Amino acid sequence: MEIAVVGGGIGGLAVTRALQMQGHAVTVYEAEPELRSLGGGLIVPPNSVRVLRELGLGHFLETETVRLRDMQILDASGKLVYRRDQRAVANALGQSLLAVSRSRLHAALAQIVGVGTIEAGRRLVQLDNTFNEVTAHFADGSRARADLLIAADGRLSTVRSLLFPQTRLVGVGQIAYRGVAPLELGGDWQHSFAELWGSGRRFTFFPWSRG
Repeated sequence: MEIAVVGGGIGGLAVTRALQMQGHAVTVYEAEPELRSLGGGLIVPPNSVRVLRELGLGHFLETETVRLRDMQILDASGKLVYRRDQRAVANALGQSLLAVSRSRLHAALAQIVGVGTIEAGRRLVQLDNTFNEVTAHFADGSRARADLLIAADGRLSTVRSLLFPQTRLVGVGQIAYRGVAPLELGGDWQHSFAELWGSGRRFTFFPWSRG
């Protein structure tokens, strides 16, 4: 099949690689003028680790991630509320939690799908959807036909707004501030995913690379 993927983030690139491995011809259309990934670190749970290995990123997972030793939840005073030893998780599921740089994982996926697969600067503006094909129209005047189109263009999906214009996002009143700090965590925090729970607030931290 000829398949179009709208959105060149981690999700779009991962599904592209999986479809390529099944023999399909896939093109990724990214709205931004160049492929880039914002954000700091990601926690990769055991089921996702297995998927990434199947996609061919085994070496990347071994060399570019931090293998977490435990997961901890503490109250606002620092008292331990919950702890899960990741060795027990690995024994049960074959893999513990991993922490990774979002941008490095994104770059690794982009490399494995192949440079010629991704077309940047292609901002979707219109879809013609019929029974057996779809045509995507882009802001630069170009268009692309495919047997199947996959929307991987995120929270503010253009594909969703074109197909289901009545859809509205609903806020839940939660705000997340994310940051990256250059430091070496000491003691028990060197290989921990930790959360401190307070009244209406939560603070999460973990290491995703040396320093």
